[in-house]
Amino acid sequence: MVKPRVLETDKGIQGEFNVQTYDSMMQRLRYKNWMDTETIVR
Repeated sequence: MVKPRVLETDKGIQGEFNVQTYDSMMQRLRYKNWMDTETIVR
């Protein structure tokens, strides 16, 4: 069974620069194996 989707709000990371910076940071963490993506996905 799938839970209903939670509607997004204006809270959280906003703005193109902030989103790109966050994405870039997270990619570096994954590529260096500093983030256990398998655990997060589970």
